[in-house]
Amino acid sequence: MEEKNKSEKKIVEALYKMESTIKEQPPTVQNFEHLIVKVQAEQKQKLIKELFIFWFISLFILFIVIWGYAHFFLGLLFLQAIIIIGGLSYVLYTRRSQQMRNDVS
Repeated sequence: MEEKNKSEKKIVEALYKMESTIKEQPPTVQNFEHLIVKVQAEQKQKLIKELFIFWFISLFILFIVIWGYAHFFLGLLFLQAIIIIGGLSYVLYTRRSQQMRNDVS
């Protein structure tokens, strides 16, 4: 047991000596400024990329809707009616189930 404590003390002392020899150099203000400029440039590139993707998808959807109205007017009206009825029934069902849960407790 004493040997273990002695070896632990030796290890701790060696670590303290090694730690005292290592000198830490804090980063300069220029390093932080460079990092900020770099991160801002990367974020700007990502934002532009995401904006182009958003516009491409929205134009594609708009094109499909206009094309659908031009070629399948009655079919799209039927689909819209189904979607509206389904959405309303979902909302009413969830509200009713929430009211039932609140009434029970």
